[in-house]
Amino acid sequence: MDFTEAQLQERAKEMSEAIKRAYHEDANVDVDHMAKAMGFEVTKSDELGLVVNAQMYVSADGTEKRIVMNAKSSPAWQKFNLMRALASYLLHYQPENGEEYRQEVSCDEQDGMAGTLAMNVLVPTQYLRTITTLFQDWTIPELERFFNMPNYIITTQLRAIEAM
Repeated sequence: MDFTEAQLQERAKEMSEAIKRAYHEDANVDVDHMAKAMGFEVTKSDELGLVVNAQMYVSADGTEKRIVMNAKSSPAWQKFNLMRALASYLLHYQPENGEEYRQEVSCDEQDGMAGTLAMNVLVPTQYLRTITTLFQDWTIPELERFFNMPNYIITTQLRAIEAM
């Protein structure tokens, strides 16, 4: 079914309200705000190449934290890759080691532990199940737009629901 821009905006609003009613929280995660709250400086660069999506650095004493995002990636992929970098930090950084922490987020690591955590934070399967149940005529492009996530992330989460 093809929707007009006004209809898409109205449906997105209805989807958001359904999530708020069901879970008492907003469906969209502000990953930039999360990174800042965790003490990271986030910048973008055109010089990371085609394979590297992000680079993370944490100084040995933890006072300097930065993530450089690939500016050539779409905004949806940048959001996912920033969340994936933060997930990697949460899962693997060990401040008691007193060592610098460097991590490169690349295209071939989408389904690792950090990638799975990022997908579940940004597109929780329970939210997706709620939306696909309440809105029987949903489309994948509509879900991509609602969650501001790439097709790959949406379809991966839809497959996870089917497997449950």
